[in-house]
Amino acid sequence: MDAVLNGAIARATTILITNPFDLAKTRLQAQGELVAEDHFKTTYSGVINTLMKTSQSEGLFGVQKGLQAALVLQVIMNGLRFGTYEIVNDIANKYLYLYNSYGYVKVFRILKNIKYEDQVLCPVHLI
Repeated sequence: MDAVLNGAIARATTILITNPFDLAKTRLQAQGELVAEDHFKTTYSGVINTLMKTSQSEGLFGVQKGLQAALVLQVIMNGLRFGTYEIVNDIANKYLYLYNSYGYVKVFRILKNIKYEDQVLCPVHLI
């Protein structure tokens, strides 16, 4: 359960920092999309310009538009990802004995069970 919480907190922190840049990217990409051809007017000239104009016209929190949706999506996705990884890792370690006492994956032990281990362990023999 700790991995789920840690993953969710890490992703929420990342979203708080990167959301303004994602907003700026989206506005730069979308400018002029709904305007007739030949009547295109550039509103924003770059990321910093977009962030400045957005904060001036919409306030300081205007650069965090869409934050709630991004937080919900990413917290759920990362929480599930880290939680699932922890569960699968525990199951693999318990039933498949994939890790040695140092925590390293026993790759050769896994590959030993494959039928043609020479081809797997040395791909040069396939030539």
